[in-house]
Parts: sequence; structure tokens; C-alpha cells
Amino acid sequence: MQKTVATGKIYLGGSFNRELDHERVDKAKKLLAQNLTIARVHFPFDYEFID
Repeated sequence: MQKTVATGKIYLGGSFNRELDHERVDKAKKLLAQNLTIARVHFPFDYEFID
């Protein structure tokens, strides 16, 4: 049996203006979290700079 090693890195970019966009991002993050080959998902709005 082969061991799966998570090496994939995802940049989850796109529109984030409407409520529908927020729902899509949440759904995509949940689905990607279940994928054993994905090591990291970067969504730029999680690290938004506020001055």
C-alpha cells in the first residue's frame, strides 16, 4: 500500500465581492481540506491587511 504525501499547494484566488463568492470559497476550502494530496490552501483574503 502506498502512502499519500501531501505536497499540493493551492492559491485560491478570485472574486470576493458578493455573498455567493464567500459561500463558494467556504465550500472550496472544505472540499480541499478533505483531499489528502493538498498540503496548503492559500486564500489571500484570509491575510487581508487593515490599516
